[in-house]
Amino acid sequence: MKVPKKPIVHTMTGERYQLARVHYKVHNRNTIVRTFRSLRCMDFQVPRQRWIWNYCKEAADIGLEVAWNDVPLDHIPVILGAFFFKNDHEGFFNFNSFQRATKGISFFAERLPRSVLEVTDMEVYNKLFDGPVEHATVHAEVFDRNPSPKSNNVAWEERVALIESSGLQNEEKYKRLIEDSERHAKKPLALIERFQTNFYTDGIEVLETGLRFREMIATKHWMGNKDFSFWDMVQDVLKQNPKIVDSMHPS
Repeated sequence: MKVPKKPIVHTMTGERYQLARVHYKVHNRNTIVRTFRSLRCMDFQVPRQRWIWNYCKEAADIGLEVAWNDVPLDHIPVILGAFFFKNDHEGFFNFNSFQRATKGISFFAERLPRSVLEVTDMEVYNKLFDGPVEHATVHAEVFDRNPSPKSNNVAWEERVALIESSGLQNEEKYKRLIEDSERHAKKPLALIERFQTNFYTDGIEVLETGLRFREMIATKHWMGNKDFSFWDMVQDVLKQNPKIVDSMHPS
């Protein structure tokens, strides 16, 4: 397998540069603006009508690869994300890495309750960069010009629910679930993907795991294995941890 000569692009805070957009329902725009104004890590940029989240003050200890005080002075300020109001009822945050996106979801959920600003969906670009990136326009180029349909996860989850509620015996039910999981996981990962975050029910850890898997798949693709899928990754994990198979089998 031929490995590309160019290194993968990383952010100034150490994560791999991979585009993400987090979508929100806006329930109280005035409260959101007041909260943003009260945070010393937030600034409003009039020309682009956006709120930028900086790596400093309240956001200094969010736990990125490079500590805020280790960022070179000539690269300060580091913008972690940019929030845009689409209208009085919708908004979104653009991020340059999956880790920044999950840190941002948690950071703002602590300061803005769901009744004010509610995270819903997430869009991701399942590709790594190995060359110069035009940061000012890249999210618009990817997400605005290539609107992605929602993931088929919902349809698959409905299928799983039907199997679970069926009158099948455990062994047959387990077999059906495995078959459905295999078909779903073998599907090619879309270049631009949109899916529900399920943040309020599952917490941030499940989302972090899903994004970490996507980054691993994107790395395999970047290295030349274009057909590598979720299924292949799961098989690799099971080979390395055979005890997981035993724990998954019904008693």
